[in-house]
Amino acid sequence: MDTPDTMDTLSDALARLEAQGFRESFRAEAGKLRALQADRVFAPSELVVEHVYRFEGASNPDDMAIVFALRSAAGDVRGTFTTEYGAMLSDPEAAEVMRELARAE
Repeated sequence: MDTPDTMDTLSDALARLEAQGFRESFRAEAGKLRALQADRVFAPSELVVEHVYRFEGASNPDDMAIVFALRSAAGDVRGTFTTEYGAMLSDPEAAEVMRELARAE
């Protein structure tokens, strides 16, 4: 896994990752990540973190987001998981998954 990268905007990071083959979208549910297009579910430990991009809102530090570029161990599923991060996480499922992915970094 690369060290955390920086990009100007969230959309820049997503476009760059898509161009690199990270075309799947992941959603957190019940402590796992669902690959939406492939309709497969992975435990965070079953995914490899390839890149991490963090963003902080220019006008409000509470507007923070993080993008994980992930691939399955077999390499057949590659995509992104995007969520908010910081002190006040509103989605407990995403927070749980993010903690697991951060341990794998």
